[in-house]
Order: sequence, then C-alpha cells, then structure tokens
Amino acid sequence: MVNGLLTLRGAWDRVRGNPVLKFLVLGVAAYGIAASQGALLALQDVAAVAHYTDFSIGHMHLAAMAWTGGL
Repeated sequence: MVNGLLTLRGAWDRVRGNPVLKFLVLGVAAYGIAASQGALLALQDVAAVAHYTDFSIGHMHLAAMAWTGGL
C-alpha cells in the first residue's frame, strides 16, 4: 500500500482532476485496510470476538468491492 501511494508522490495535484487516479488511490488504500484487517483476524483472540460480528463480512466486502473495483 505504501509503495502504491508513494508512487504518486509529487503528483497529488493530478489526482484531483483525474477520475482514474482517484479510483487507483481508493483501491490501494482499501487494499491496505483489508490487509491490516486480515492480519488482525489471524490473531486467535481477535477472531474469537469478531467471529459472529459484521467485522468479517465488512472485511470481505471491502477487499472484494473497494480493492478489486477500485483497481
């Protein structure tokens, strides 16, 4: 995620006017969030608490829709 966002270093003014870059930034940010959520869910104590909540469902939808759709 950091590599994807640092690719735009010095070119953030282009993001404002280019809808393709907006979706790219959304997809890269969603990937970073989904990856950190996946790492949290790998912890047994966190997974036990989050198992019957919408956290797992939200994690899957964020990864599937925002990351894949954004890219």
